[in-house]
Amino acid sequence: MAFDSMRLLAVISVALCLIPAGAHFFELANKMSLSTAEYMTTQKIYAGWSFFGVVIIAAIVFTLMHTLMVRAERTAFLLSLTALLCLGAMQVIFWTFTYPMNVATIGQHSARLRRGAATMGVFARDQRGAQLCGIGGYHLLYAHL
Repeated sequence: MAFDSMRLLAVISVALCLIPAGAHFFELANKMSLSTAEYMTTQKIYAGWSFFGVVIIAAIVFTLMHTLMVRAERTAFLLSLTALLCLGAMQVIFWTFTYPMNVATIGQHSARLRRGAATMGVFARDQRGAQLCGIGGYHLLYAHL
Protein backbone atom coordinates (compact mmCIF):
# COMPACT_ATOMS: atom_id res chain seq x y z
CA MET A 1 0.00 0.00 0.00
CA ALA A 2 2.76 2.46 0.92
CA PHE A 3 4.64 1.61 -2.25
CA ASP A 4 1.58 2.20 -4.45
CA SER A 5 0.91 5.52 -2.70
CA MET A 6 4.51 6.63 -3.15
CA ARG A 7 4.47 5.65 -6.81
CA LEU A 8 1.21 7.54 -7.34
CA LEU A 9 2.55 10.65 -5.58
CA ALA A 10 5.74 10.49 -7.63
CA VAL A 11 3.82 10.22 -10.91
CA ILE A 12 1.39 13.03 -10.01
CA SER A 13 4.12 15.37 -8.79
CA VAL A 14 6.26 14.74 -11.89
CA ALA A 15 3.21 15.27 -14.14
CA LEU A 16 2.50 18.61 -12.40
CA CYS A 17 6.18 19.48 -12.70
CA LEU A 18 5.85 19.16 -16.47
CA ILE A 19 3.30 21.96 -16.76
CA PRO A 20 5.80 24.85 -16.86
CA ALA A 21 8.36 22.82 -18.84
CA GLY A 22 5.71 21.83 -21.37
CA ALA A 23 4.51 25.41 -21.70
CA HIS A 24 8.03 26.56 -22.54
CA PHE A 25 8.56 23.69 -24.95
CA PHE A 26 5.38 24.24 -26.96
CA GLU A 27 5.69 28.03 -27.16
CA LEU A 28 9.31 28.01 -28.29
CA ALA A 29 8.74 28.48 -32.02
CA ASN A 30 6.39 31.41 -31.50
CA LYS A 31 8.56 33.18 -28.92
CA MET A 32 11.72 32.95 -31.02
CA SER A 33 10.06 34.94 -33.80
CA LEU A 34 9.25 37.88 -31.50
CA SER A 35 11.16 41.14 -31.51
CA THR A 36 13.20 42.02 -28.41
CA ALA A 37 10.48 44.35 -27.09
CA GLU A 38 7.72 41.81 -27.69
CA TYR A 39 9.78 39.07 -26.07
CA MET A 40 10.39 41.17 -22.96
CA THR A 41 6.70 41.97 -22.71
CA THR A 42 5.74 38.33 -23.11
CA GLN A 43 8.12 37.21 -20.36
CA LYS A 44 6.03 39.11 -17.79
CA ILE A 45 3.30 36.46 -18.02
CA TYR A 46 5.49 34.16 -15.92
CA ALA A 47 5.16 36.27 -12.78
CA GLY A 48 3.93 33.97 -10.03
CA TRP A 49 5.20 30.78 -11.63
CA SER A 50 7.65 30.45 -8.75
CA PHE A 51 4.88 28.60 -6.90
CA PHE A 52 5.69 25.63 -9.13
CA GLY A 53 8.82 25.33 -7.00
CA VAL A 54 6.73 23.53 -4.39
CA VAL A 55 5.67 20.96 -6.99
CA ILE A 56 9.23 20.54 -8.23
CA ILE A 57 10.54 19.95 -4.71
CA ALA A 58 7.74 17.44 -4.13
CA ALA A 59 8.63 15.66 -7.39
CA ILE A 60 12.27 15.41 -6.34
CA VAL A 61 11.42 14.15 -2.84
CA PHE A 62 8.81 11.62 -4.01
CA THR A 63 11.02 10.38 -6.83
CA LEU A 64 13.94 9.99 -4.41
CA MET A 65 11.73 8.06 -2.00
CA HIS A 66 10.44 5.90 -4.85
CA THR A 67 14.01 5.24 -6.01
CA LEU A 68 14.99 4.10 -2.52
CA MET A 69 11.91 1.89 -2.23
CA VAL A 70 12.62 0.02 -5.49
CA ARG A 71 16.39 -0.32 -5.10
CA ALA A 72 16.11 -4.12 -4.86
CA GLU A 73 14.51 -4.33 -8.33
CA ARG A 74 17.23 -3.43 -10.82
CA THR A 75 15.09 -2.26 -13.75
CA ALA A 76 12.69 -0.24 -11.60
CA PHE A 77 15.62 1.25 -9.68
CA LEU A 78 17.46 2.31 -12.83
CA LEU A 79 14.33 3.89 -14.32
CA SER A 80 13.50 5.72 -11.11
CA LEU A 81 17.11 6.83 -10.68
CA THR A 82 17.08 8.11 -14.26
CA ALA A 83 13.95 10.08 -13.48
CA LEU A 84 15.61 11.55 -10.40
CA LEU A 85 18.72 12.49 -12.39
CA CYS A 86 16.53 14.11 -15.06
CA LEU A 87 14.80 16.17 -12.38
CA GLY A 88 18.22 17.29 -11.18
CA ALA A 89 19.33 18.08 -14.73
CA MET A 90 16.18 20.12 -15.28
CA GLN A 91 17.08 22.19 -12.22
CA VAL A 92 20.64 22.74 -13.43
CA ILE A 93 19.31 23.87 -16.82
CA PHE A 94 16.70 26.12 -15.22
CA TRP A 95 19.09 27.84 -12.81
CA THR A 96 21.83 28.18 -15.45
CA PHE A 97 19.81 29.41 -18.44
CA THR A 98 16.21 30.25 -17.64
CA TYR A 99 16.35 31.91 -14.23
CA PRO A 100 18.89 34.61 -15.20
CA MET A 101 16.62 35.60 -18.08
CA ASN A 102 13.58 35.63 -15.81
CA VAL A 103 15.40 37.97 -13.44
CA ALA A 104 16.22 40.27 -16.35
CA THR A 105 12.64 40.44 -17.58
CA ILE A 106 10.90 40.79 -14.23
CA GLY A 107 12.77 43.99 -13.54
CA GLN A 108 15.71 43.29 -11.25
CA HIS A 109 18.74 44.86 -12.94
CA SER A 110 16.38 45.34 -15.89
CA ALA A 111 17.93 48.05 -18.04
CA ARG A 112 21.50 46.71 -18.02
CA LEU A 113 20.49 43.06 -18.36
CA ARG A 114 18.01 43.75 -21.16
CA ARG A 115 20.68 45.47 -23.22
CA GLY A 116 23.14 42.65 -22.53
CA ALA A 117 20.54 39.96 -23.23
CA ALA A 118 19.61 41.50 -26.54
CA THR A 119 23.21 41.69 -27.71
CA MET A 120 24.41 38.31 -26.41
CA GLY A 121 21.57 36.14 -27.64
CA VAL A 122 20.41 35.20 -24.16
CA PHE A 123 16.84 34.90 -25.43
CA ALA A 124 17.75 31.94 -27.60
CA ARG A 125 19.80 30.38 -24.81
CA ASP A 126 16.91 30.81 -22.36
CA GLN A 127 14.49 29.15 -24.73
CA ARG A 128 16.85 26.28 -25.51
CA GLY A 129 17.17 25.66 -21.79
CA ALA A 130 13.40 25.65 -21.39
CA GLN A 131 13.07 23.29 -24.35
CA LEU A 132 15.58 20.87 -22.80
CA CYS A 133 13.61 20.97 -19.55
CA GLY A 134 10.45 20.09 -21.47
CA ILE A 135 12.04 17.18 -23.30
CA GLY A 136 13.68 15.81 -20.17
CA GLY A 137 10.45 16.13 -18.24
CA TYR A 138 8.50 13.83 -20.50
CA HIS A 139 11.16 11.17 -20.02
CA LEU A 140 10.60 11.52 -16.27
CA LEU A 141 6.94 10.65 -16.52
CA TYR A 142 7.70 7.64 -18.71
CA ALA A 143 10.28 6.36 -16.23
CA HIS A 144 7.67 6.36 -13.44
CA LEU A 145 5.07 4.55 -15.48
